Amino acid sequence: MKRIVIFLVIIVNSVVVTSCSKLRIGDRPCYVYYDQPAQYMQQAVYGYYRYTGPGNLLPHGVVETTVDVSTGPPEKKWVKKKADKNCLSSNPEDCLVWCLVEQPQELLKVLEVVDTIAVTSFMADTIYKDIVATKAYTEKVEVICDDKITPEIAVAIHDAIDGLGVSTTHIKDRSQISEETYSALYTVQDKNGLPRGDLDIETLSFLGIEWNE
Repeated sequence: MKRIVIFLVIIVNSVVVTSCSKLRIGDRPCYVYYDQPAQYMQQAVYGYYRYTGPGNLLPHGVVETTVDVSTGPPEKKWVKKKADKNCLSSNPEDCLVWCLVEQPQELLKVLEVVDTIAVTSFMADTIYKDIVATKAYTEKVEVICDDKITPEIAVAIHDAIDGLGVSTTHIKDRSQISEETYSALYTVQDKNGLPRGDLDIETLSFLGIEWNE
């Protein structure tokens, strides 16, 4: 999951935007911003009888079928097409005009049996494609600010992670949040569907840690 983080600094009524690890304005909470990727689900788009015989010489009753399995909207492309079927110009180019047409992004070619009496080598099959179930979006997540992570909170976080079956006993200084701590935290977050990457309020609540700014 890609993370976009912004740090705002107010200087004489002006705002300077720089890349940083946390966002902090006076006594306000800290936030991080996550780019959440789109979520996909499979949708059946075409059911057919798939030819399973030898492909060197296709028998009568088997055709090549093209199926659109694009996951997004069709691409638009400029192509030359004949504008007037009655065009009698000796120059074929005179009868063509540029047209903006939609073209599928991804096509799948299959061998389909259309005569199940003449052809016996086939099996029922279904073609699926991925469709967007949830669009990509940017999520703003409140996190505990670095200067608010006291040694007591750090110890409580390590103990809570241990209690969830992810060991942090190898970490020497449990009163500090280290890269090793975050590595263990990521495992907990991934297993439990939590925002990944920081000590956000949802994760702290899941760990059973009460915290107020």
